[in-house]
Amino acid sequence: MGPGGLGMRIIVAGHLCLDIIPHWQTGTLAGLRPGKMVQMEGVTFSTGGAVSNTGIALKRLGFDPYLVARTGDDHVGDIIRSILRREKINPDSIAVSPGATTSYTVVLNPPGTDRIFLHYPGTNDSFSVQDVQYGTAEAGLLHFGYPPLMRQMYQDQGVNLKL
Repeated sequence: MGPGGLGMRIIVAGHLCLDIIPHWQTGTLAGLRPGKMVQMEGVTFSTGGAVSNTGIALKRLGFDPYLVARTGDDHVGDIIRSILRREKINPDSIAVSPGATTSYTVVLNPPGTDRIFLHYPGTNDSFSVQDVQYGTAEAGLLHFGYPPLMRQMYQDQGVNLKL
């Protein structure tokens, strides 16, 4: 259900990761040297990727999004599901791949410098179109995010994008 009683089911599928954002106290990227410690002020853990970014925005607008993605059975996946629950989003539709590692991005954002992303694709590379098929017939809207970052979507000239 959405605002004003809008009963459309919205599925948000695709890329999901954990963003790890160190808080820079002082200094710049030029200060990063092998063997040198750079002190941070803290860290933020936030969900990232189209699934959580769009899903959380829809939830805050009053919709009840259905999220379709893949994580590993690791601490990173647990943190993602915890953040989604805090946002009042049910993470049960997110597949868990036993023994796999969940995607994450370390965001380096020193003062006066554009962000740098250190990204590990993890379980996003095993996400496939077959993961999206559940419930799409009843969906009023399907948002599929970041296929260029997901190996199953671009390998073999995108043959895996076909339903």
